[in-house]
Amino acid sequence: SENARTLVALVPAVRDGGIEAIHDARVATRRIRAALDLVAQHRPEPHLDEAAAMARRIARALGRARDIDVSLELLADLERRVPAAAHGAGVTRGHLIRQRTTARRDLVRKVDALPLDTLPTLVSIRLPRLDHVVAARIRERAADVLEAIHYASGVYFPKRAHAARVSIKKLRYLLEFSAAPDESALKALRKSQQILGDAQDRQVLFDAVKELAKATASDDLEPLLAQVEAEGTHLYDRFLERRPELLAVCQRLAATQSAARPRVLTGTVVMLAAVAAGSALRGSRFRRA
Repeated sequence: SENARTLVALVPAVRDGGIEAIHDARVATRRIRAALDLVAQHRPEPHLDEAAAMARRIARALGRARDIDVSLELLADLERRVPAAAHGAGVTRGHLIRQRTTARRDLVRKVDALPLDTLPTLVSIRLPRLDHVVAARIRERAADVLEAIHYASGVYFPKRAHAARVSIKKLRYLLEFSAAPDESALKALRKSQQILGDAQDRQVLFDAVKELAKATASDDLEPLLAQVEAEGTHLYDRFLERRPELLAVCQRLAATQSAARPRVLTGTVVMLAAVAAGSALRGSRFRRA
């Protein structure tokens, strides 16, 4: 039960506010939820529902804390690169640090309240072959991504772009459950998810700065707002450059997965959730999984 055990092992560092621990715990919960969602199509059971609810609750708290950590990292990067935004970044940092304290307190309370140590046992279950379930879900997810990409359009709508990223991520997780994953498809999905994720990080920061500017009625934050907005738009333009490749990948997956041969899914749920856990916990400073 690799990801569940990973989550439990990270609890002490999460309680201490460790930035990397919070990120890694968030990745583990995402993969547990992806696996449980798949298993639920075949074998819905109360204890699996309990595990999914627990993972969902801790994921929300982890997400709030992680978003603020990323925003603070972005602010430090902007201060180095964009002198005109340095003053606004400094003002915003103080505001976000206060918010981070609140978010981390909420996270610790959630960790203390949830029986996370029971999660590995809850998700341990023997499963029959689920090849047909995986193949069907991949086709469905590929169709979802196609729809999300078209809805996102060629103009940057932050919420639509975020929805497309979530759909891409869910499809990528399913592909990673295959015995012989389509590496070219995974590469295209991973790159697009990364770009849209970077854009979403800037949107989260933009919203925080805009809220602060409104509360303080100050023009000092305008250079920072302009820079963050410009970077988000630029990143979406980069995604649009990759969109034809991504559309082709999803069209191919939607049409051909019925003949694909995903790996036999036996053993525990967490074996499924841990397919790419090693690679998911490595990467750049702004890692995504």
